[in-house]
Amino acid sequence: MTKNELLENYTMDELANMILSLKNEKAKLACELSKLKAEAKTAKKNDCLPDSPIDVARMLINATCEYETNSLQRAIGFNEKELTAKYSCEELREICGYLENYCDFNEDDE
Repeated sequence: MTKNELLENYTMDELANMILSLKNEKAKLACELSKLKAEAKTAKKNDCLPDSPIDVARMLINATCEYETNSLQRAIGFNEKELTAKYSCEELREICGYLENYCDFNEDDE
């Protein structure tokens, strides 16, 4: 949309409000981006796998993630935030299958 079209279709107050809204959205996105960069930096530091295959398996099995409960769950005694397993048994089997396929495919190289 050209400048003239904007001026024809919107009042100055409407344009000012749009600009203010866009600036606020830009600030929110910049803040979110900053948080994501910090999380990524932290994740990289903590992204080292253990040396033992058993410890890697244990790490995947015991991995958890946090979720926010809804009002009904809180009414029956759940906390505002709860932990749950990051990977289901089915997902762990899928990971196992990928590793097995990788080993089968690359077995000839060893």
